[in-house]
Order: sequence, then structure tokens, then C-alpha cells
Amino acid sequence: MRNMKKDMGGAAISLSLFLLSSYILKKSKIILLVPLAENSISSTAMRPGDVYTSRSGKTVEISHTDAEGRLLLADAIELANEFNPSIIIDFATLTGAARVALGEDLPAYFSNNEKIAKKIELLNQKKLRCWRLPLYKNYKSKLRSNVADLCNASLDGMAGSITAALFIEEFILSPRTPWVHFDTYAWSSGSILSSKGAALQGLDIMSDFLSKNFS
Repeated sequence: MRNMKKDMGGAAISLSLFLLSSYILKKSKIILLVPLAENSISSTAMRPGDVYTSRSGKTVEISHTDAEGRLLLADAIELANEFNPSIIIDFATLTGAARVALGEDLPAYFSNNEKIAKKIELLNQKKLRCWRLPLYKNYKSKLRSNVADLCNASLDGMAGSITAALFIEEFILSPRTPWVHFDTYAWSSGSILSSKGAALQGLDIMSDFLSKNFS
């Protein structure tokens, strides 16, 4: 638990991008949503098998209590839809599976929009700063629930980062809304190239993306 202070890394990156955007975006409006919670055990803590209802009314069975962050993010995504956005971008320290796949330095990202993904990949050509993973629809079956619309996590241990992203995608209320999701470590254990501590992974490439496409 000592290293779990980094779990606010997604919020820190989002806040940083929001502050940078006040200088980058001259003609576009950006709205910041930061869902926050105290992650401590209490008499009201969720339990396996509980069913929660999202902001829009979708029911979610708690299959994994350590997947609490995506419940917060799901409600924030649903609220973001209400602003009729031209794009939704989120950052979250969501899964260990992304670290297993890509290591601690390279954040995974997902997108439901090929045009947006191609623009990000153009920026990636100069310097590799993130790596796209697929929203592989066949894995939605891993989130199937017998008592709710979906489960908050897969329990078979496979494709953890992809199934987490597929869960979040369920709360993008319009499939026409472009969406970019960063599953980031937001931390560096220290190496020759970086110091130990917080790392704003995904911030530089998305600030470049906003500058080139929305300023």
C-alpha cells in the first residue's frame, strides 16, 4: 500500500493537461473532471457481489473490489458526455496489466476513433511516448454478469488492461464521440534516464496533440 499514493497519478496528469491547455487552446474550451474518493476500508466499503448503479442507470456487479477506480471514472465519463464534447481524454492508473505488457516507462492508450489514433501515432513517430492497445470487442464477454448489465472486471486474469478499457468504453454514451484513454503508471522507479517518483506519462504527447489539433 505504501506506493499507492501514486494512484492519484491520473488525476495529476489530467490537471496538468488542463493547466497547460489554458496556454495552448485559444479557440477551444476544455472542461476538467476529476473523480476523487477515499480508498479506505469502512462499513460502507463495497464487497464482491454488490451491484452499483452508474450515473446513467447502468448496473455494475462488483467482481473485483480492487477495480474501484474504474467505477469513479465511469461516472466521470458519463458526466463528460453531457457537455457534448468534441473529444474525451482520460488518464488513470488503472491496471497492473498495462505495466506487465509495456513496462513502467511506456503508458498504454486506447481510442475508439481511428482518425484521432492516427494523429497520435504521427506524434509518436518522432519519439515513442505511448503505445496503442486494441479495444478487442470479443473480450467484452469477460465482463458479462448474470445479475447486472456488466461486471467491473474480468476474473480470469487475461487482458486486464483491454477489459478495463472496454468497461470504460461502455460509458461513452455516443459511439460518435472520439475518446482517448491512457492507462498510465504515472511513476518512475528510477533509472539512468529518470529520477524516482511521480512521472506525468502521456502529458507531453497529448499536449502536443491538443496544440496541433485544437489551438
